Amino acid sequence: MKIVPVILRRCGWADTILSNFQALPKDGIPIKSQNNVDEALYEVYEGIKKLLH
Repeated sequence: MKIVPVILRRCGWADTILSNFQALPKDGIPIKSQNNVDEALYEVYEGIKKLLH
């Protein structure tokens, strides 16, 4: 089993057990906080795809 936190909005995830996992998008920057939401979503897709192969 693999766990991948996907950070959609600003929250306190880094203060939880989820901080032990590699979050997406990279650097744990929330999708909603990024300039290009579509690019952030694609980055999440690519990250999950990479983990599955």
